[in-house]
Amino acid sequence: MNFTPPEAKMIARLRKQNGQWKRARWILLVNGVFSAGLSAWMAYLIYVVLVPGVQDLRSFRSDSLNTQLLFMIDLFWSMCFVQFLYAMWCFTTVVVKWDGDPTRVLLLKLLDEQSATS
Repeated sequence: MNFTPPEAKMIARLRKQNGQWKRARWILLVNGVFSAGLSAWMAYLIYVVLVPGVQDLRSFRSDSLNTQLLFMIDLFWSMCFVQFLYAMWCFTTVVVKWDGDPTRVLLLKLLDEQSATS
């Protein structure tokens, strides 16, 4: 089967993406490990540094200081949660697409078989 130039360009792009995934999956895996570590470090920071400050403030009634501390806990917890979600997305993407995007791999195999029989 003959392909038009735009179709041939798209097929070449699919082959290039399939080849780049072998390197990209390791980068994504390292990214996920780094993000999970950063999330764990932030959770540790919240637990060790900020939460005892709230315990100490229960005896000392200062609404502005208490509000600032709770804002810091909320800010760090939000960042920790977003980092954790990003790490889980990285791990899930790497596990599901370890051998490449199934649709892309199947399409390239079909194209290879068709060109071999023609």
